[in-house]
Amino acid sequence: MSDLVMVSGATAVTNSLVIAEGTGSQHRAVIQLVRNNLADFEEFGGVAFEMRPFDTAGGVQERTVAVLNEQQATLLMTYLRNTEVVRDFKKRLVRAFYEFASARPRLDVESVTRGDLARMVLAAEEEKAVLAAALESAAPAIAYHDRHIAESSDLTLIEDWGRLVGLTKKQSFDTLVERNIIFRKTIGSRWSAKAQRVVEEHEYRARAGRATTDWFELRPQHNAPRLHNGQVRQTLMVKVFYVDQLAAKCGLSRTATLSIDSEVA
Repeated sequence: MSDLVMVSGATAVTNSLVIAEGTGSQHRAVIQLVRNNLADFEEFGGVAFEMRPFDTAGGVQERTVAVLNEQQATLLMTYLRNTEVVRDFKKRLVRAFYEFASARPRLDVESVTRGDLARMVLAAEEEKAVLAAALESAAPAIAYHDRHIAESSDLTLIEDWGRLVGLTKKQSFDTLVERNIIFRKTIGSRWSAKAQRVVEEHEYRARAGRATTDWFELRPQHNAPRLHNGQVRQTLMVKVFYVDQLAAKCGLSRTATLSIDSEVA
């Protein structure tokens, strides 16, 4: 079996980690893309989200991995930028699924008895009942993860949120300021060689004490040049979990999907 495709039950599947690695994408961004277009993917069957451990410098942590069947994986590939790396991986993935299908033993229909069929049906029903019970028992944990973990780890820039609802970068910030959801804060001043004068520097913050406050997160930009006073620059970002609620709050609706390049670590 190829490293790209594995077996789940009797079905060939791949996962978001494999696709992220094969296309040179950040895994968080791939998961974000699946979540944002989940209804599209579920037209080809349910998408399983699994928690899997991985090693970090701070010890073992867990992350969400999306398990995808062949049709779902193919759909995901169409959402990625059509670069040479993506095209090459797409061919390898298609080949891996094809090899799996070709290697599967053929069922000799004529040799199957009614007793065999009955046992198959009973086994399938039993497996279905076990899976349903497992899903029901896991529902609180899944809901907790989606609400308190995924929403905090998946972020997008305000201008990318604006693009989802058909706004320019300036319109995105202006809309949120006018709605009193965010405000512009003066954080210092510096000498501008271009303007030949001292100019103020600003950053955006979420209004405190509002229902929308927790829809945002300040992310320090350690790799960016520091402010004139030595402070680290911070970027106000939208939690992906709330992009649609934020749009509705502003009387807008989504007109696009988040790009794989929108994710910022």
